[in-house]
Amino acid sequence: MQEFNNFIRNYIRSKRYDYSWLDQKSLELSELLKRLKYLLDARAIIILCDKEREWYLHYLTNLLNSSKNNRPLLPIFSLRDFYSATSNEDLINDLFSLSFQNGHTYIYFGKDNDKLAKIAKNKNDSILFIFDEEYSNAFYLNSKDENLDIKLISLANLINACLDAIVFNKVNI
Repeated sequence: MQEFNNFIRNYIRSKRYDYSWLDQKSLELSELLKRLKYLLDARAIIILCDKEREWYLHYLTNLLNSSKNNRPLLPIFSLRDFYSATSNEDLINDLFSLSFQNGHTYIYFGKDNDKLAKIAKNKNDSILFIFDEEYSNAFYLNSKDENLDIKLISLANLINACLDAIVFNKVNI
């Protein structure tokens, strides 16, 4: 069993070119992605993305819930599944408190000024990927980066690999 930080670093380095941009940020990223361990406590993961990255919301949710993954089905949902019914933040939090008795964690990809960012930032254990602004406890991404889509797909694959490592107890967190 390897340390989670080493797992992230080794995964990034094994992928070479598409992931080279993450090599210097592997420690920062591993600290953030350690929060995926909450799945082991039967917490749900709710994925949120701002409007510009709605395509990514579908991509990431489908990847993490794919039947091609050789792992048990995990409680990973898109906020859009719930958000269309109500846009009131208090009602959403009440719904999640009732629905997910063991709790939930948000993964957010988007700009800081989006209303969904506020929902995610109000939970201390959220996994935040914020565009164009740097925050502590968040991973910075540049929305004008010409390789942004490739980087987002790389992050999705990394998150998927981390879930496998956590679920199958291949890493020490």
